[in-house]
Amino acid sequence: MLPSLFEAAVLSNTDITNTTLIAAHVTRMTTGGLANAYYTVDYDKNPTGDPMQQPASKLGIHGGYGFGSPHASSGNFDNMGRVALGGDTSTDGVTALAAIYANDNLKLQAWDYIAWDILNAIYLQADYTFNVSETSNVTASAQYINESDIGDAYASKVDTNLFGVKLAGNMGNLSAFAAYSQTDDNDDNYGVVSPWGGAPVFTTGMVTRHEMLPDSSVWKVGVGYKLPEYGIKASAYYAEYTVGNSGAQKILGGTASEWTTKEPGFDIQYDVASIKGLNLRFRGNFPREFTPTYKNKDGDTKYSTDWDEYRFIVNYSF
Repeated sequence: MLPSLFEAAVLSNTDITNTTLIAAHVTRMTTGGLANAYYTVDYDKNPTGDPMQQPASKLGIHGGYGFGSPHASSGNFDNMGRVALGGDTSTDGVTALAAIYANDNLKLQAWDYIAWDILNAIYLQADYTFNVSETSNVTASAQYINESDIGDAYASKVDTNLFGVKLAGNMGNLSAFAAYSQTDDNDDNYGVVSPWGGAPVFTTGMVTRHEMLPDSSVWKVGVGYKLPEYGIKASAYYAEYTVGNSGAQKILGGTASEWTTKEPGFDIQYDVASIKGLNLRFRGNFPREFTPTYKNKDGDTKYSTDWDEYRFIVNYSF
């Protein structure tokens, strides 16, 4: 499974104690192997109107794959704007600026992503770890995302806020977490636009990205256990993604109304002791009502989408 790759320049500096400063500029990218699994409409075939008013495409653009993803598949590098929105939307790329502070217990991050003539995205995160004992700790985290349109606003109006919190704990080989996130609802909010991959939200599922949709309320819990003497670690999670009436209308249209997607899943890894660097991984996810049953704007019935997905991955590091 190939990852997304980027053509970029990155500068980092650690002269300030406990602080990392980053400046980067990305011009082109090629999408990863999973891009083919998302239903992403090429905007070249939908050349009129507001790109954010193309309901069939939106689950892709919130899930990490833009309208122009077909231009950047199979190792073809294309302009960041064109990958995001398709058509003739070449831009000057994406500039990223960041400041990260970390000490023994506290980590603070501030990122500013400037997608020229599309949007500006601000990402803030704070993590604080409480040491309960020599083998136990609890980490409290909070995150915030704000997106707004800039320049020529090729994606039309963008005005989105996302808030998230997470509480995670470790006790020996056992770990657990609980997380919650919410997006706001306003006339210009079409959700968190994420056409270039990446999913930093605490409630992101293995496949579900509905936490990015407008008017969403999401909770997720998980538990993990590791057996280091055997090279085994396993985890399981469960998440529910509720998209309100306004969000359902903006994303799907037609008669779509509030619905809740459920996604349970698991992840098991095994480091083969007899072959150094060999890791075997077995994962599964089981979304239910990924999309609801509703009638689209043409009156055609679209039925609820459910599936069971298993992945077996072999990694060898050398």
